Amino acid sequence: MESITSVNNPQVKAVASLKTKKHRTEAGAFLAEGLRSVREAITYGQVRSLFVTDAEADRLGDWLDKALSQGASLYRVDD
Repeated sequence: MESITSVNNPQVKAVASLKTKKHRTEAGAFLAEGLRSVREAITYGQVRSLFVTDAEADRLGDWLDKALSQGASLYRVDD
């Protein structure tokens, strides 16, 4: 799991750009926030990347393993 500590990180900027419809359409992706939404995305969709805090990683547990087995990239971020 890669750690990201800066909001200037290219990965963070790319995810932040998904807040606009234009960028979601161009990327063919969307941003899911919150434990329930992330679980549903892992279950029913193709998750490309997960950005989680240590606390959320503990709460997701086996869901993270499932996302990783589906090819998702995992990043640890600060609160």
